[in-house]
Amino acid sequence: MTAVEADSSVPDRRRHAVRLGGEHLLNTARLSTRAVNADLLTTTLFLAISRANVREVTVAGQKGPDYSAIDDIPPDELRRPISVYALARDLRLPYETARRHAGKLLRAGVVERVGDGLIIPGRVYSRPEMRQILEETCAETQRFVDALAAAGVHGPTPTPSSGDRRRQVLRLAVEFYLRSIDRLTNDLGLELVHALVYVAIVQSNVRHLIEDGSMGREFAALGAAPPDRLRRTVSVYAVARDLRLPYETTRRYVGQLIDQGLCARGPQGGLFVPQEVHHRPRLMEGVTGNWSDTLAYLRDLAAIGLGPGRA
Repeated sequence: MTAVEADSSVPDRRRHAVRLGGEHLLNTARLSTRAVNADLLTTTLFLAISRANVREVTVAGQKGPDYSAIDDIPPDELRRPISVYALARDLRLPYETARRHAGKLLRAGVVERVGDGLIIPGRVYSRPEMRQILEETCAETQRFVDALAAAGVHGPTPTPSSGDRRRQVLRLAVEFYLRSIDRLTNDLGLELVHALVYVAIVQSNVRHLIEDGSMGREFAALGAAPPDRLRRTVSVYAVARDLRLPYETTRRYVGQLIDQGLCARGPQGGLFVPQEVHHRPRLMEGVTGNWSDTLAYLRDLAAIGLGPGRA
């Protein structure tokens, strides 16, 4: 198998793949907040700094070491600093918001200023808790690949690899997380945390469709968003707990999503994203775009030897 293929018995599984991707996104976010011991927005800035620092060192095909093994941390002199302005632009955040959260990372000692930019020094990645989160993120990525394969979505045949590629798996997982965030904020016209609150509500509404294989297949296609009667509502408190956000902050974000017609309250007051929202043209385009991102992720993982059932 040399290209992404799908089981012909389920010709269109784009919406189900996006549900699985939503779970992977939230699981990556949860692990990352533990690694940094910070709120969701501060943690996302940390990940964006990490990506920018080593993007040119670890690109495919570059000459020299690729720093893929778990203990093979790029030296600080190879890290490319990123400015707060560039972070704000990349994450579609107001500059002052990015500056405030970058300040939290600086005060916590997990980020250093180099000239006009920021880097995460190698000593931070050497911490035992960081290594633990790296290993858990690799395991989470494997679960995602396996879940996609069980749904009939496969990447190319993995390239044989006998070496340790876990640090590169982590980088690809971070890239997929940040790419998904960028697509969400663009598709929804929302700021970063608003978009993640939206995803947390959506995933709570349809998580049972992921767990129930037959229902997942029934509502797998792009045009097959499940009806509202099948959606399970979720409380503001549960969303806040899921995302490690203050309750009042989450409540405010939820209110704004309701005001914008992206979310509604059920008969018992729980939150859900109606079927009508999922069928809006802009959201449908987002599903198609996320499907393309998922296939690219599978290709990149296969290129370093990760496929279904592989540790």
